[in-house]
Order: sequence, then C-alpha cells, then structure tokens
Amino acid sequence: MRPQRLITKVADTMPPGILLEYELAQEDDDTDGRVTLTTAGGGRKNFTLEIKTVHRIETLAGIERRTNQSVNGLPVLLICNRLSPPLADYCMQNRINFIDSAGNAHIDVPGLCIIIQGKQEEKTNVAVGGIFPEGVMKLLFVLLSEPDALNKTYRQLAELSGISLGMVSKAFDILEQRRHYRKAKTGRRLIDTDGLSAMWINDYARSLKPRLDLLTLEAPSSWEHLPLETGEYASGELAAASLSGGYLVPVTGIIYTPYSLVERRNRLALRPAREPGLQIIASFWGALTLNSRAKAMLCLGDLLDGGDDRSREVARIINDKYLNLKDSALFSY
Repeated sequence: MRPQRLITKVADTMPPGILLEYELAQEDDDTDGRVTLTTAGGGRKNFTLEIKTVHRIETLAGIERRTNQSVNGLPVLLICNRLSPPLADYCMQNRINFIDSAGNAHIDVPGLCIIIQGKQEEKTNVAVGGIFPEGVMKLLFVLLSEPDALNKTYRQLAELSGISLGMVSKAFDILEQRRHYRKAKTGRRLIDTDGLSAMWINDYARSLKPRLDLLTLEAPSSWEHLPLETGEYASGELAAASLSGGYLVPVTGIIYTPYSLVERRNRLALRPAREPGLQIIASFWGALTLNSRAKAMLCLGDLLDGGDDRSREVARIINDKYLNLKDSALFSY
C-alpha cells in the first residue's frame, strides 16, 4: 500500500477522542515526516514518522535499529499495515511505538500511553466486485465523455486516459469480449453508449475510486472562495451545486488534482479530518481536458457513491441537464 493511502487509512481508524495529524516529508528527507497525536483532554504529542509495510520480523528489526532513540528530537511512530499478533508482540517487547491500518496501537512515551489490541481489518469488496478493471474504466471515461476520441490512435488514447499502450489494447479486447465494442470498416464503435455511461457512473466508486490516493480534510470556511489550480476539477457536492444551478448547497466537496496531495493541502491550509469535509483526490486521467459531459459523469459517480435520497435527487437534475440517461439505467444498480 502506498504511504499516502496507508497513513490516510490509519488516521481514519483512530478511536473517538484521538486525532492523528501528519505532514509527509519531501522525497529527499531522511524521515517520512511528522505526526501529532491530540487526545480528548487536549494533550498533544509529536513524533517523527516512519511509514512501512511490514510482513516479517526482519523488517521490524531494521526499524528497531533506527527507532531505539529519538529522531529530530522526537520519539518515532511506526505507521504500518495490520500486524499479525507475533509482529505486534515484537513491537511491544522492543518498544517500537506503532499504529496499524486496523487501528491496533501500542504507544508508550512520557505523557502518553495508548494500547489497542485485537482489531481486525475491515473487509470490503471495493475494486474486486467492479464490472470493469481499472484500466478499462480509465479508457471508458475518455471514450464516453469524448465520442470523437474513439478513433484516435492507441498512443493518443493512452495519453488522454493516463494508461499504457498495452492497456489500451487490452481494454479494447475486454470491451469486445463483453460485446460493448466492435470494430467495423468505418471505424470503432461502442455498443449502447448510454448503458455504458450508466454502468461507468455506478461502478466508479467500486472499481476505480478506491485505487486513487486521497486526503480527507476539514471543510473550508467558504465553499464559494475555494481556489482551484490549473488542471483541477471540483466534484461531489461541490460540483453538484454548480451543475444543478444551485439546487444543492454543498456540505462536502471533492477536488481532483494532478499535483502532490500534501503540497495541495499545505496551500489550502486545511487540517486533516476524520469525517469528510473536503477530499482532495489524485486525478486518474492523463492529458484529457474535462468537458461538461465528463464533469457530469464524474460528479454523478461521486454523488451516487453515498446512495442517499438527497444525492439521488440532485443526480437526476444533473443527468437531465447534461447526460439524458434513462432513469431505469442510471438508478437500477
């Protein structure tokens, strides 16, 4: 698991009353960054950050050698995948402070003691149960939002969708095998583009979105003045407010960005949060410039992820305005 996703997941598993805030280091730094733990009573403890995927005792032994004394004047906190009981025992016996992705923790430093044991990783079916693989979803996003792109070269499609040349070929093979695509003398053709668009929107949150790096931040003081950088796009309720003509007042929002998530968070000056306020998510496409259809598809993919009546109502408004997909297709999943 990538360091960004790993620490984001760990931050989300913290028990009520304990907030984990972090700042990742630059690539040339000797450490992985810095962590602050804040308790319900207002106590704060700073740590030097060590992010590592751990499956063997040997990995922990190497960490132990680096963390048996303070680094940059601070104790070291290991952020890792869920540790097996023997690995967790090794950490406790060798005074390695850690929090794993299931929410287990052992931290024992002056002024702070946290021990959480026995938690299992939550099992999810995201990505595994998706209708289409990740690469197919990325290519379809281009093909369904830009119909004229269908007969571009494989190299051009790879650049637009952010996938490899080989993946473009494989994606077309999968679509052909499933009878969503055929190649005729007059060129390539997608079968039932409206049905495919509805499938993409409903499958996005299962097969592609879980693969993307993201940060969950507190909501800004004003959604109206939230700055977007060149190449960024708003989505979720933030985009729905605009695409629906103000029908929805955003409570949460999403920004898709091609930039470093940590640098983007620093420029926004927003703190990490447990509950979604603003999410910044790594853009999954390549050189594509999103048109109104692409923005609507992405917005509906994010809105329908929640599945509540409020989201479905505004989704109908956006669909009627930009996509004109049949309700029976869009809301039948």
